Amino acid sequence: MVNTIGFRRGRLPHWTVADRAYFVTITQKGCIPAHRLASIAEKARDSSDQFLAIDNLLDNASASFRVLTQGTIAAEIMSTFSWLESSERGWILHAACIMPSHIHIVMRNLVGRSGELEKDISAFKNYTARICNSQLDRSGRFWARESFDHWCRDDISVCRSIAYTLRNPVRAGLVSKIEDWSWIKVGDEFVDYVKTL
Repeated sequence: MVNTIGFRRGRLPHWTVADRAYFVTITQKGCIPAHRLASIAEKARDSSDQFLAIDNLLDNASASFRVLTQGTIAAEIMSTFSWLESSERGWILHAACIMPSHIHIVMRNLVGRSGELEKDISAFKNYTARICNSQLDRSGRFWARESFDHWCRDDISVCRSIAYTLRNPVRAGLVSKIEDWSWIKVGDEFVDYVKTL
């Protein structure tokens, strides 16, 4: 039984439910040109195909958008994950990966705040945007307004989302093994699972 907390649609649907994990993707503003999104929407058979096509664009973004792993940016974003995991916020990060142009996170709330997903992701984006802009000597909006968020229907979906998140650097040709990528985080409860990937 799904306990829906809320649903709204911007350019993307945002469906929040109680006591479920979420797969979240945060992208840089302008990383995916609008005409490319429209083309993907026309050609994709379903939302899964659409997501894979978009993620492929993110993995192959132009150099001007491949900045998240420059300098100390990724390390500072990694340390900001602890804010999401604070007792006040109550999120547990099952897995996270910082790619050069985007971030994937698989997360679940343990203190009944699943309905605050968008609010907490927005605050995370605001804080990390200041870090990124400062490091890159830029100003203005850094992240795309909307993040992709999808609730995981069961444990299999959670495991698939974790595998997808952690395999992203390998799929993108950045490293040959997951453990060679510096900018991943794995929750203690999934360390053994990751060894099987």
